[in-house]
Amino acid sequence: MIVFVRFNSSHGFPVEVDSNTSIFQLKEAVAKRQGVPADQLRVIFAGKDLRNDLTVQQAGRIGRTTVRERERERKRERENTQTGLSE
Repeated sequence: MIVFVRFNSSHGFPVEVDSNTSIFQLKEAVAKRQGVPADQLRVIFAGKDLRNDLTVQQAGRIGRTTVRERERERKRERENTQTGLSE
């Protein structure tokens, strides 16, 4: 199965997984490709942050998903707070 990952809303790429792949294993694949620690990533599908222990099959049809780096999110939240913006 191919999961199309959009990393930090900037670009996308395919990751090949099987239905028994855990969300954490998906994070590890993205982390290796992007050069960031897997534990600093969030996998978001349909607006929900997916738990590490779920498998791709349990998560549902995640053919297109977003992976975000936690530190970047915190930085963006701080910037938005300072400028009065909210997402």
